[in-house]
Amino acid sequence: METLPLEEIYNIDQEVMIVNDSQELRIWSVEDFEIGRELGRGKQGKVFLATETKTRQTYALKCMEIDNISKKRELDNMIDIQSSLDHPNILKIYGKLSKLTELSNGDYVSETCLVLEYACFGDLRSTVYPTLLLQGSEAQPIVKKITSALVYMHSKGVAYMDLKLENTVVTSDGEPKLTDFDLSRKFLPGTKFFNTKGTFVYLAPEMFVVDKEGFNEKVDAWSLGIFTYELLVGHDPFNEHIWNKQWSVIPKVIFSVRDEVLQKITLKDAKDFVSKLLMPVKDRMTVEEALRHPWLKN
Repeated sequence: METLPLEEIYNIDQEVMIVNDSQELRIWSVEDFEIGRELGRGKQGKVFLATETKTRQTYALKCMEIDNISKKRELDNMIDIQSSLDHPNILKIYGKLSKLTELSNGDYVSETCLVLEYACFGDLRSTVYPTLLLQGSEAQPIVKKITSALVYMHSKGVAYMDLKLENTVVTSDGEPKLTDFDLSRKFLPGTKFFNTKGTFVYLAPEMFVVDKEGFNEKVDAWSLGIFTYELLVGHDPFNEHIWNKQWSVIPKVIFSVRDEVLQKITLKDAKDFVSKLLMPVKDRMTVEEALRHPWLKN
């Protein structure tokens, strides 16, 4: 397959972009920051607004309690991957710090906090969904930039594994950026994965029935199809059909209703784009092929 030129992978706006290898993170202390309001919380922990006292630069602090070896490994993997990525549509990580948090019973827990780029407009779920859906001309630039980020990640041997609206945040300059790399994995050509993790409605069909074949980085292409469909239609395509089904039958159900749900996309090129992503893995577009699709090239 022909390789995309670097300026098309990294920089769809044709600006100069330098891609760095894994960078050494700065180690801060909690005294370096004024920690403000809570921005959000999830299964991993809480995110706070923080201002560095010397520079008055604003960051997001993602604070997590690391209380066992498994969580430590996940954190190390996340830091290793995110710090190795340098792309305009991937959220930057600048450093980390440790802090003690007092519990309601007076005990203290130790937390590790990641110092991240601040995305003041929140995630696409909260940004987009008040309007229900986007016009094609509004969705296309978002999808193009996120596809560019996925192509870049794959070129660096990293599978994202958790693309969704909630993991795409918007910074002050209006740029959509991927965040949350706890499920991301490094891969080599031919690498197979067997441990199914992720958000149910974004899982590729091959992830529901994991056999000796496993699955590969093309699950990101499937998730890109779901992501795009949600932006254009206002809801995910398959959840109402599969939420109460046994996992072993879900792939068959998905492909039995696929053509029907695709009819809800009114734009011809956009429908073709999503259709070629929501395919069985052997026929599915790669994310690199997706970046060349007419809908994103127009």
